[in-house]
Amino acid sequence: MSSREIAELTEKRHPDVKRDVERMISDLQGDVSKFAHIYLDSMNRQQTEYLLDRDHTECLLTGYSAVGRVFNMLIAV
Repeated sequence: MSSREIAELTEKRHPDVKRDVERMISDLQGDVSKFAHIYLDSMNRQQTEYLLDRDHTECLLTGYSAVGRVFNMLIAV
């Protein structure tokens, strides 16, 4: 799941989600650049988003409290 999708799902600003991803990956002693992806925004500027696998997505969303728990229930079905 992309950091932009997570921002939309959680109704958070994308820069805040990116910050949280960077902090989470750092806490897990990982390399955030492995998750980085460049996309073009609506003004044709290059921007960074993170593409997370399921484990990292669940880890991040669980930290977002109720949203994470609901997400985990939905993907368990």
